Formats: sequence, C-alpha cells, structure tokens
Amino acid sequence: MNFPRWMDASRAGWWGLAVGGVLALSWTGCRSAGPGTADRPGDAGGQQDAPPEARDWSPEQMEERARRHAHFAAGVLTELQNEPAASLDHFVAAAEADPLNETLMLQVAGRLLRAQAAERAEALLAKAARNPDAPASYLSWRALALQQQGKTDEAIQANRDALRRNPALLMAWQHLVAIYSERQQTDELFALLTEAASQTSQDPNYLVTIADLHLAAAHLHPTRLDSVKPRCRELLDRAA
Repeated sequence: MNFPRWMDASRAGWWGLAVGGVLALSWTGCRSAGPGTADRPGDAGGQQDAPPEARDWSPEQMEERARRHAHFAAGVLTELQNEPAASLDHFVAAAEADPLNETLMLQVAGRLLRAQAAERAEALLAKAARNPDAPASYLSWRALALQQQGKTDEAIQANRDALRRNPALLMAWQHLVAIYSERQQTDELFALLTEAASQTSQDPNYLVTIADLHLAAAHLHPTRLDSVKPRCRELLDRAA
C-alpha cells in the first residue's frame, strides 16, 4: 500500500505539505465552478437561466441568488483586471450572500488562504459555521486558517468541533494527524488514530484512508508497526 504523498516527508514538513495538498485539491475542484454549484435543491449554479424549481423560490431567495451571482461575476472581472484586493472583496461578499453554499464558501476560503488572508478566512468561516445547518467542512477549513495564523491549539479544537458534527470527515482527521506529527506528540497521534479507526463509518474511502494514516505514522515510528498492522487489516477488511 502506498503512503499518502504528503506523509512521506519529515515531521517538520508535514504541515506545509498537508495544507498545500488540501488547497491544491480545492483549487482544482473549484476554480471552474460558478457561485451556485453547491447542493442546494434547484440551484443551477453558473447557468444563466434559472432552474424550473425557481418558481417555488421566495423573493428573498431570488434576491440572494442575484446578489451572489453579481458579486461572483464582479470578482472574476476584477481578478482578470489584476485587482486582487477588489476581487477578494467581491468573492467574500458572494459567500456572505449565500453562507450555506458549501462549494462557494470553500472556494472563497481557499482563495483567501492562498492570498495569505488567513484571519479574514477564519472570520468568514467562523460566522458561517455558527449556523447549525452548516457543513462540518467549514470548521475544518477554519482550522486551516487558524493554523496558518500559528494558532495551533485553536486549530485542534476547530477540528474536534468538525468531527463532532461529522465523525467521518477525513480532512479533520488528516489535519489532526499532521499537527500531532509536527509537534512530535507520538502518544496523542496514535490515540487519535485509534479513535479514527473506531468510528462506525463503513465508507470504503474513509476506511482505506484511515488505514493509510496508520501505516504512514508507523513508517515514522517503526516501534509501533506491530500494533498498527492488525488494525490496518481490520480496516481493510471492513472496506472490502
């Protein structure tokens, strides 16, 4: 089994590689997405014509959609005009106009983090995450923003909050593994992996990824390999 690429680095490089990978995946998955590509019923995203379900929308929803698209379009335009500050302002306004649009929110958060505007990203995500209907990913991305500011303890807590909302959120587990590895907190690292393996998720991707994390950690701590192997076999058997 191959180790995750970002986990083959030294402990000192885990954090930078982990965050870089997350942001790269976000950019690849989101750069072509319009402002309405989230999982809201009836939202046709970047299409110019409103979907058939729009006839059931309230005036407030129609206004929200129009405002979101206007700000997103302005953000793209100012970005093309090489006005990064103005572009970010418009993208943030688009996300604030539709805070439960997960695709848009995470795209904007990724843009802010790449622009080294971690404090602004954290504030945007923290406000959106206060809605109990907000996805757990907001909390995990907030953890990335906190970590970028050097607030590691707060980042750990944000990831814990994310896992309370969604115990199978891989991004949160991966980020916590990276933090504990960077801090060389070996006991905490393996206790975390035991906790991750004990979750009831039967999603094969979750189970295989957690097994990969176990093997990568054992790669850095060979004395733990014998205790890790049986758990990895159990995880892979569950995934089969």
